[in-house]
Amino acid sequence: MRFFTLLLTAALFAVAAPVISSAQTRSPATPSQPAAQSPAPDASPAGVSVASGTPVKVSLTEQIASITAHAGDKIHFKAIEPVIVDGWIIVNKDAVGEGEIISAEGAGGNGHPGKMQIQFNWIYGADDLKIKLSDVPEKSNGEGAAGGASTAAIASYLVLGPLGLFAHNFVHGKDVIVKTDQKLQVYVAQSVHVVAKNQVTSADGFAH
Repeated sequence: MRFFTLLLTAALFAVAAPVISSAQTRSPATPSQPAAQSPAPDASPAGVSVASGTPVKVSLTEQIASITAHAGDKIHFKAIEPVIVDGWIIVNKDAVGEGEIISAEGAGGNGHPGKMQIQFNWIYGADDLKIKLSDVPEKSNGEGAAGGASTAAIASYLVLGPLGLFAHNFVHGKDVIVKTDQKLQVYVAQSVHVVAKNQVTSADGFAH
């Protein structure tokens, strides 16, 4: 009887061993991984012709005042919204630019108001190249202008003060102060070719 029991045990082990071995050596099933999808590429860069007189809305990055400014001082500004031409962004929002103080005069003790003249020289385009700016639109800057040009058009800078352009926006007390939250509109000075990288889309407003 003991011999029969040992024989039966050996037979059962012989049958179970391949099953255990097979279970131990079989690799677990690897769940299928979805193929990684590369993001959709940006629209291919395109050369865009930008006409002179194209408006650019900007604001200063530092406040300036006629009582502290001096002729020759550099000023800096940024685009407050993108500039779009033919569906392409040719100047990015927050693109920076540079200008200068042409003249500045603080208010006098006899009630003489402050005066200041500023010039916007250039701003970076979408291709990181400088776009020359003017403070007056094309029609006031020479081509096709009817009649005589204004003093600001001839000088190509903004005159700020009681007798200057947009006086109601810039006179605070007796001195002229231009704050960083004030919006200014300048213009592309001459036709230029910009290699644009991002195109406006209908989905979210801009390409990524």
